[in-house]
This record gives sequence, structure tokens and C-alpha cells, in this order.
Amino acid sequence: MSYMQTRRKRFCEILIIMRYDMKEIKLKMKDGKEIVASLWEKVACPKGVVQICHGMSEYGLRYTEFARFLNSKGYIVLADDHRAHGRTETDKDRGRHKGNIFKKSLSDLVEIYNYLKNTYKLPVFFLGHSYGSFLGQGFLASGTDVRAVALLGTAYFNRALALAATIALSPIELLFSRYRPSYVNKMSDLLFNGRYKGDTGKSQWLTRDKQKRQEFIDDPMCGIDMSINFDYYLMRNMFSINKKNNLDKINKDTPIGIFCGTDDPIGGYGKKAKKLYELYQKIGVKRVEMKLYEGGRHEVLSETNRQAVYEDILSFFNSAR
Repeated sequence: MSYMQTRRKRFCEILIIMRYDMKEIKLKMKDGKEIVASLWEKVACPKGVVQICHGMSEYGLRYTEFARFLNSKGYIVLADDHRAHGRTETDKDRGRHKGNIFKKSLSDLVEIYNYLKNTYKLPVFFLGHSYGSFLGQGFLASGTDVRAVALLGTAYFNRALALAATIALSPIELLFSRYRPSYVNKMSDLLFNGRYKGDTGKSQWLTRDKQKRQEFIDDPMCGIDMSINFDYYLMRNMFSINKKNNLDKINKDTPIGIFCGTDDPIGGYGKKAKKLYELYQKIGVKRVEMKLYEGGRHEVLSETNRQAVYEDILSFFNSAR
């Protein structure tokens, strides 16, 4: 059996275990796009709904363990697979998209939020991880009455760097929009893994939990190469997301929680996460909290201390009810 066959067999076995308490649904967006989502709604007396927004090169079903935890505490959970990700796309189109994918994905999240609010008539809480946390920063300014927003593996994005990257990518995007360069994932390991002395293997920067890392590596819908189009529109939107006119749209009564590891390179090893925390304080958000987990890496929900992270996020949501 080849490596890829073994990888797919192991992935399918994991998938069967994951799905016994989850319902897969399809939601049609206003532009006709069908978004696939995982829904965990087997909750006897639900007190709220958590909308999970996954990161880049992964998908909603990865949040099964956390969703089950929230179910046990009285929360219904939905995690969609964003455009260019997961089950929403075919193998051929995964990682690719036409047009401003960030803006369209943000619009999808608002539509999904409205679906959850209208379907369950319960308070809706938002949780975004990594790329999903950047979408979450935009979601804060989208005009919803979301009860609280948790941002994981997040950061303040330097607008000057985002502008420089946008300018550099602009001519490449015009010519090679759908091209998916493989160097980005390789460079992430090259740039980030050197910090973790004594650790070995790929994707060390994701988590200290080697089993969780291996699950990510073995999953054919994780670690996919994203297109030039995706990178271009990510940078373009990160330039504008924290402009004053967007920050002014944030409801200052919405509680914001930031949950990051001190060894997370995306969060600047705590520094960029702290800068985002200070930004929200500066613009007058009445309740903004930050929790930095010592030694934690990028995926705090997959970390060795994830049960403590689960409890902290639960406490944050409960206190916002």
C-alpha cells in the first residue's frame, strides 16, 4: 500500500469515528455557493450556539473534540468549511477561488450567523482560529449582534507590511491567480520549527502534541497549498481590516477574548496578540480579555493543555450570556 493510500485509509477511519454525533449540512449563500458545514446539535437544553471559523488549510470537522465538549456544556456548535477549503470544494478546486475570497468568506459568515440566530433563537457566540481569527476581526465590524467573539491564534497585522505584500503580489495575481505554490507551507516549517529545540518532525509550530500534529499531516484536506489569489486577497484585506472606519463599526459592548500561546509564531510569540488586545482597549471595547498560555504553540485547541483552554473559553462564553 502506497503512502497516499495509507494516509487516506487512516483519514477515513478517523472520519467514521468523528461523524457519529455530527450532522453534515449544506447552506446556500446569496451568490448561489453551497457551503458545507458540520453541525453538532444533540444538546438537551441548549443555552447558546457557537459558530466556529476554522483556519487556513484545514476545515470544520477538525473541531470535533472541542464541539463535543461544548455540547456537554449546553452549546450547539456549527463549523463551516470556508470557500476553497474542506468539503465545500472538490479536490481540484481546494485552495483555489476567483475574486475576493476574504470578503466573500466574511459575507458567508454573516449569512451563517443569521441562519443560526433565526433557526435556534438562542445567543450566538463566534470563535475564530488563525485565518479564521482574521475573518473574526472583520466579523466584529459586520453589524451583527453576536454575543461574544473569541479569537485564537490571532495577531495584530502590521498594515505597512500588508500593503507591501499586496503591492508585491498584485502583478503575480494578475498572471497566476489560480497557481498554488508549494513553498508557503515548506517555508512555514523552515522559518518556525527552529525555535523548538529537541522537537522533531513537520509542523512543530502547530502544537506540542505530536499525535495531533500527525493527524494534521495525515489528513488530505489539511496543509493544502493555497493559491496566489488567496494570499493576495488575504494581504489586501489585512491592510484594511483595522482602518479607523472599520474599527468604528465594532460594537464596543461586544466582549472580545484573545487566546494564544506564548510560543505561537503567528501571534508574534505573544507580542502581536498583545498588540491586538491593546488596540481593542484603545478604541473603547468595554470588555476585552487576553489569555496567553505559557509554551503553547499555534493551535491552542490541539495543545497538550487543551482541556484548560476549553474551560477558559467556556468560562468566557458563559460570562457573556
